[in-house]
Amino acid sequence: MTTPFTSPGTLAAGKRVLVTLMSMLQTRLEMAALELGEEKARLLSLIFTGLSALIFMSFAVLMGSLLVVAWFWETHRMASLAGLAVFYAFLAFVLWRRLQFALEHQPPAFAYTLAELAKDRDSLAKSAQDDETRAALERDAGGAA
Repeated sequence: MTTPFTSPGTLAAGKRVLVTLMSMLQTRLEMAALELGEEKARLLSLIFTGLSALIFMSFAVLMGSLLVVAWFWETHRMASLAGLAVFYAFLAFVLWRRLQFALEHQPPAFAYTLAELAKDRDSLAKSAQDDETRAALERDAGGAA
């Protein structure tokens, strides 16, 4: 004896739904893995570029500072050192604020994956609601006949 929940058609439909859900989950996990790899490559590139720029900027600042101090050595030695100190402190402050802004306004990690999962959830919820509405209409039509 088969009940509506154990009939071959119901079991087959349940299996198809399960296969579809598993396929969707696999696709989303593959997308998340791809985004993770891209984020890792981007981060490593940023770190390498930033450290390289930091090293060369340090050399440039050191040489420029030595040039300014040597230029004013006889007349304004202390003023040139104080001016450079203030200038470097100002630059450090500006760069620190820029870094804070960049960190506060960066997009969330896995934005595309999260967006796709939200679309999937909304689609499944709409589909379930449509199925409930269709079943209710069928019940009403069957009860009226």
